[in-house]
Amino acid sequence: RYQVVKRLSKGGFGAVFEVEDITDSSKKVLKVLTTEYDKAIALFQRESEVLKQLKHPGIPKVESDGYFTLYPPQTKTPIHCLVMEKIEGMNLKEWLCHRQNQPITQTQAIFWLKQLVEILQLLHERQY
Repeated sequence: RYQVVKRLSKGGFGAVFEVEDITDSSKKVLKVLTTEYDKAIALFQRESEVLKQLKHPGIPKVESDGYFTLYPPQTKTPIHCLVMEKIEGMNLKEWLCHRQNQPITQTQAIFWLKQLVEILQLLHERQY
């Protein structure tokens, strides 16, 4: 159902890819967890459940079938996957680079902080 467009990042427990949903040509983000570490798997599954329940423009949407596990042949380690909405725009590093690392204005800082407070309030209301 998903075709990899490009890798966005790689870390110690997995990688993040931009993918295309071939059913509707929409862009999504695929997080792939490649570890047998039980705590990492539990946190990944929790992230999936929390994202499925939250509705906010600053939080990527995850559909009910967004979390799945693959069992590749010739390996005993399952691959845990999470597909979510791709929120368009620059990340903070890209944004700062684009602005040549100039300090942000007080207005911009307040705007971002208000968005963060809204998201934190939503998380606390749901007791996450």
